[in-house]
Amino acid sequence: MKSRTCHEKTPADGNVTLWRETWQLPQAMRLRPYAENDLDAVLELNEASVEVLSPLDGNRLRLLISLSEMSLVAEIDNEVAGFMLVFAEASDYDGESYGWFDQNYDNFLYVDRIIIDAAARGQGLASIFYQQLIDDARKLQKSCLLAEIDIEPPNHASLKFHQRFGFVEVDRLTYAKGKQVSQQRLVLE
Repeated sequence: MKSRTCHEKTPADGNVTLWRETWQLPQAMRLRPYAENDLDAVLELNEASVEVLSPLDGNRLRLLISLSEMSLVAEIDNEVAGFMLVFAEASDYDGESYGWFDQNYDNFLYVDRIIIDAAARGQGLASIFYQQLIDDARKLQKSCLLAEIDIEPPNHASLKFHQRFGFVEVDRLTYAKGKQVSQQRLVLE
């Protein structure tokens, strides 16, 4: 039995595939499901931010997407400008923070990574990803969103961003080589 819950709520009955739709957004932006031809662009985005993300190669990315609940790409003018990868509870994903959450929480979506191209930052893509994720999580009857934020080395921008959305720290974990992360939760009403 899990020791923590976000709050009592009945989980979804079936497989809702809301992320397979395409959303039209202002200013030539759009969200769409990840496609195999996005692989190189997503790997490039990840590499550009690898100091605050775990490294990926093509095989690892394909595996993570196969295990994920949701993998979305943001486009600006038909160019990949962002990527979001999300897991639900009871996935076979082997991430350390995810494993901690899965042992301690039920009925959640875990944001593994949101990556925004440096040239596209400040245009609201991360907020658009989160607004869509929150809407989908509610439709799926998930009771909370969970995320890991680097404390050491610090990722100040991510911490500030998540605080604006109402995430709160529920624990801190320390990994090899002194990496410390804040385990964050947003309860969905």
